[in-house]
Amino acid sequence: MKKTVTFDIPEIYRLSHTVDDKSLKYFDEETNIFNPISIKDGDKFRADYKKDAEQQDIEDGVLDYVHTKTQEKWK
Repeated sequence: MKKTVTFDIPEIYRLSHTVDDKSLKYFDEETNIFNPISIKDGDKFRADYKKDAEQQDIEDGVLDYVHTKTQEKWK
């Protein structure tokens, strides 16, 4: 007797985003007359970086690759 098992593969998505806080450097933000920044600017940078990294994964085909490999594994 032949039995068939079917797997539904959910949409692939990024589980987490990590920014290495040690790689971020803040210089004297109050006295910088050429390009004053604030802590809010740093927070915005982190959010934008995460969004850009996710978009780059899509453009590079990372999510499609993972989906394809998952399907191949369960054939």
